[in-house]
Amino acid sequence: MDFTLNESERFGAELKKRSLLKNEATEIRNSSKSDEEKIIAVLNLVRDKIKWNEISTLSINNVSKALKDGKGTSGEVNAALLIALQNAGFEAFPVVLSLRSAGRLPITYPSIDNLNYFVVRVATASKIIYLDATRDYCGINVLPVGCLVEKAITLFANDFEWVDLTSIGSNSEMTNIIVNFNEDGFLSGQKNKFYSGECAYSFRNSYKKAKNEEEFIQEQETELHATISSYKIDFKNDIKLSFTENYNFIINEMELADNDYISFPPLLFEAMTANPFKVETRDLPVEFSYPQDERINVFINIPDGYTAEEIPQSAKYIFGENKEIEFYFIAQKTESTVQISYRMNINTSIISALDYQALRDFMSKVFAKCQDVIILKKIKI
Repeated sequence: MDFTLNESERFGAELKKRSLLKNEATEIRNSSKSDEEKIIAVLNLVRDKIKWNEISTLSINNVSKALKDGKGTSGEVNAALLIALQNAGFEAFPVVLSLRSAGRLPITYPSIDNLNYFVVRVATASKIIYLDATRDYCGINVLPVGCLVEKAITLFANDFEWVDLTSIGSNSEMTNIIVNFNEDGFLSGQKNKFYSGECAYSFRNSYKKAKNEEEFIQEQETELHATISSYKIDFKNDIKLSFTENYNFIINEMELADNDYISFPPLLFEAMTANPFKVETRDLPVEFSYPQDERINVFINIPDGYTAEEIPQSAKYIFGENKEIEFYFIAQKTESTVQISYRMNINTSIISALDYQALRDFMSKVFAKCQDVIILKKIKI
């Protein structure tokens, strides 16, 4: 298979067109940038030169023409990326795969007919990096979700190697929320959320779908049932795909008024809204988009004249013998504050249908814990 592809006129032969983007790549090669900075510079160079026409292919029709036209298939875009990386002095090779939408690649006898896409593997002195130039927000070890498969094949000159693309990067969301009741008695606060890796890529794709930031904020307000102000987000064009989102919020549905009691889920709008596994049986494996580490810290300032009569109990749930999913929920209180620490660490991208019932039971417990409430009671004098 590797020999056939490497010698194919619509694959290997196109990847040997080393004259393409040579001047620009050589300039990057001779710069004082670090290896990772050079790789990002090459990635941005290719994305500026050629846009993806939203056609996904393994075959490469004509890289030269695609560069001239300024648009091409995924095969042509990533071929230009591989060539430019080689011209910039890096070892780069194609990694062929079957997209998730087309089914899993047979391990025993993978044929060319099973393949429909490729990304690029590039090596520095210290690490292996995987890249795709078709989307604006991909970066180092951040690929389109459809490419995150357990079995892909790196094609070297005279050999090949299996690679798991689901575990190449670090994907995380870390949220800090400070909660108060404002002078009008409404629950309000500040939210700071850090995204990295595939989580950052997914968020930017959602953000891009809105016409502008104002529309995006309005959509968030509708979804969160909150009023948002002072919205800021730092989309940095740096080596690692990561950024921070900040805003203030008011939840008008949660008001002290003259109530002797008020209750609310301490995770607020960050809590799970539904158990994703409601059906009792399943014949196919469960696939998560990607391994992910999600952490939420909520600091609640108890309003004057109230006390925290009840808070959720702490809990720890582990799924799988190898800790495929870890869930931690810690609740603590003082006279004036309640602190909640939540962590959901998904360490796999696929779970067998044989383990579905155990997964369903696990997620039912997680969902129930996320619905627990804090109860504030007015202090009677």
